[in-house]
Amino acid sequence: MNKCWECDETNVPLHNHHPVPRSRGGTRTIPLCEPCHSKAHHRDKNMTTSKLNKEATERLRKAGKRYSGKAPWGYRFEGDDIVEDSKEQEQIMLIIELRKTSTWKQVEEEFYNAGHRNRKGGRMGKSHIHTSLRKYLANRGEQIQDLEFDHVKKKKRIRTKAKAKKEAAEAKALAKKNTIEQAASVIKELEELYFSMNEFVRPKTISHSIVADTLNSRGITNFRGGQWNKPQVMNLRKKLKS
Repeated sequence: MNKCWECDETNVPLHNHHPVPRSRGGTRTIPLCEPCHSKAHHRDKNMTTSKLNKEATERLRKAGKRYSGKAPWGYRFEGDDIVEDSKEQEQIMLIIELRKTSTWKQVEEEFYNAGHRNRKGGRMGKSHIHTSLRKYLANRGEQIQDLEFDHVKKKKRIRTKAKAKKEAAEAKALAKKNTIEQAASVIKELEELYFSMNEFVRPKTISHSIVADTLNSRGITNFRGGQWNKPQVMNLRKKLKS
């Protein structure tokens, strides 16, 4: 057939179009001119060339076959097969080991000082190393976050410890504030009772011992959760007056 299967155009370059895409198992073709071929791949929005190329690439990658002009980091092509590159696998293992105790910048320096270079013989920057490792792990179904790095865990422990310490300090300050308010309320109540008494029968002052006994009898604990004593009440009353 020397004409387009769709528009019957002749004397034009014809493409062999797969009605069922090769990436989906199609084997037979029909001749289409370039305009018709283009329309066939965009009609339903799920048959675009880019989508079909991605599907074919993914199928070949999972089958361990060559799927691009350049092998991904850590691998090399042998004919149509993709196999691990021992040198680059060694580089990857080194980076993973260095990353356990080093930042990306430190990894870059140590990697370079160990004599490792990229495929063009140049220096691999920290961004290049990070991106390459991320892609390598993605091909294996892993993520960089899956790796347990010692310095990251240490930072998390420090942050968690600092947060817990801050929360404990805030809780302690709140408890102290509540204790002062409760004790101040009791002292005010005692003072009102004191001044309501006849001046000829009331004592000269409300002693610290009386205040301490009243607080303890009402179950109001001191700042440390224990019982009140005379010196503690004296310091509290000075603080309330200041």
